[in-house]
Amino acid sequence: MGDQAAMITAILQSRLARTSFDKNRFQSISETLHMECKAEMVTPLVTNPGHVCVTDANLYFQPLNGYPGLEVFCTENDLCSDIYLKFYNCQDRDELYFLIATYIDLTKPETFRDLSKPIGALNKERLDRLLVVRLSFHKQPNT
Repeated sequence: MGDQAAMITAILQSRLARTSFDKNRFQSISETLHMECKAEMVTPLVTNPGHVCVTDANLYFQPLNGYPGLEVFCTENDLCSDIYLKFYNCQDRDELYFLIATYIDLTKPETFRDLSKPIGALNKERLDRLLVVRLSFHKQPNT
């Protein structure tokens, strides 16, 4: 199993090195690129490699495999609260944190998500979905 994992990692790193973020996918042609790097988007049970791109207006993630397509995580009006990225080196991570700190007022409490609530209950829409799922588990007969 170790040899297979090493081979997959080598192929993945090779593909990441040969590709870059497609800047034609920006939401606006007036956006200015500040940073691009390789990273992985982490979701439950899945780690998806791709490219992170930071502009003066948005934070993008473009997966290497094309699924689920381009994702815009942060905009000027909607801050990042539930994005998890794993970077391949600390320098890229630190540069992203610096850029975020440059554009976001970190002294305002509303900049940060409410840690007293689970991710599923951050807004009304998410809470409603979470409650529907939870109630569906209680309605299922025991087997």
